[in-house]
Amino acid sequence: MDWAWIISIPIFSAYAIRILSYLHGWIKTTRLDVNKGTASDGKASIIVPVRNEARQIGSLLEDLRKQRYPEDQYEIIIVNDHSTDHTAGVVNSYTSRFANIRLIELEAGEYGKKSAIKKGVSKAIHKVIISTDGDCRAPSEWLSHIMAAFGEPGIRMVAGPVILDPDSGWFRAIQSLEFLSLIGVSAGAAGLSSPIMCNAANLAYIKEDFCRYLKTGESGSASGDDMFLMLWLKKMHPGCIRYITSPGAIIRTLPCNNLYTFMMQRFRWVSKSRFYRDFHLNSTALLVFLTNACMLLMTVLCFFSARWITLFVMLFMVKGTIDLIFMDKVLKYFGKRKLLLLVLPHELIYFMYVSIVGIAGQLIPYTWKGRNIQP
Repeated sequence: MDWAWIISIPIFSAYAIRILSYLHGWIKTTRLDVNKGTASDGKASIIVPVRNEARQIGSLLEDLRKQRYPEDQYEIIIVNDHSTDHTAGVVNSYTSRFANIRLIELEAGEYGKKSAIKKGVSKAIHKVIISTDGDCRAPSEWLSHIMAAFGEPGIRMVAGPVILDPDSGWFRAIQSLEFLSLIGVSAGAAGLSSPIMCNAANLAYIKEDFCRYLKTGESGSASGDDMFLMLWLKKMHPGCIRYITSPGAIIRTLPCNNLYTFMMQRFRWVSKSRFYRDFHLNSTALLVFLTNACMLLMTVLCFFSARWITLFVMLFMVKGTIDLIFMDKVLKYFGKRKLLLLVLPHELIYFMYVSIVGIAGQLIPYTWKGRNIQP
């Protein structure tokens, strides 16, 4: 048997087992989500870090104002990260009319999303902290769904889906498909009681826990306090993290509008991965990378000898079938099954994309919100 078969078969077998386990976890999570939890009248502070979001922040503030939740039970804190547009002016037009909306400015020497979140938490007056982003849209039941989940015994963090909208056009559809796959894996891992991913655009936690995390678990990464806080809580309080997938808990955000922005966003995500110390997360990331690297290697070998084509086709079919089974469940749940037609075409480029981004994201500086950041 050729060395390529000996290497690739165990890797692809492990990949199939891991994805099917996430499918099992996904089913558990979505079934559990039918029960919306114990109704809670707790108070919450919604923190939104913003930088140059003048075009979108008004829409988000309208959404947050229209939550089906008592207005005196939550506050909205907008933390302005030195915006160079009229973001502050838009927010001030709301603070002057609504008592539960506040604007906080980062001072000289304070910059970036991490600093904005920290400052927002320090100024929050309520126990539960909920974060989202300035370019997001929130359904009217979003806050009530999150607070209901906190009504369940032992819950200290609640994570929810972030979906791209609109997803029309090939480039947007591919981004949407990738985001939905990450949601599926996030919910699936959480369903196995071992969460490995979350998104700060739809995340809630206890203020006291965040303050404790800053003292004992802060990383050296330029971004990613959402993930590091989740992994810290997972270790400190096993079983305390709840992932909710109800339609009323979904946050929607805009896709990247060009390839450069898209790649910078992915580099930002990958750059923090070397700071992770969670076995489940790291083993999954390594397995995904090795699976796609094998596909890339087989592609290169096919150019030198036709005998590698058989192995390439076999590996492609195995991975494609597993991914189709998994994504069919996820896409059907969110009413996005039309994207299933893109899964196999996406597979033809995804292995190159993952292999390149997985390495480049550790080495290449990226630009975000007009700032150059070292990985």
